[in-house]
Amino acid sequence: MSLTSSSTLAQVQAAMRDNASYAIHDSLTECEDYITAANNYLVMAAEGMVHGGRGGGEELRLGVNLEILERSIRTATAWQAAKSNTARHGAVYADLSGMRE
Repeated sequence: MSLTSSSTLAQVQAAMRDNASYAIHDSLTECEDYITAANNYLVMAAEGMVHGGRGGGEELRLGVNLEILERSIRTATAWQAAKSNTARHGAVYADLSGMRE
């Protein structure tokens, strides 16, 4: 399920749980979905701290250490970079050592 700006806290949390094992599954898509969900969770947390809740009767209860969550996002981002095509293939340089001067 794709998350949108109208996704609920429960949907974001479910997406985080569903995609948390991206490294075990060796899935770049799951990793990207995890990063998206975790970032949405951080946004919801910030909104909840500023506004005292998300409105619509939904009370925001974090139940997670935001510092640990941010570290988890950094870890997932690093894993994503290592697994992406760009990182896997790296830069390609032409070997011009045999060219005439």
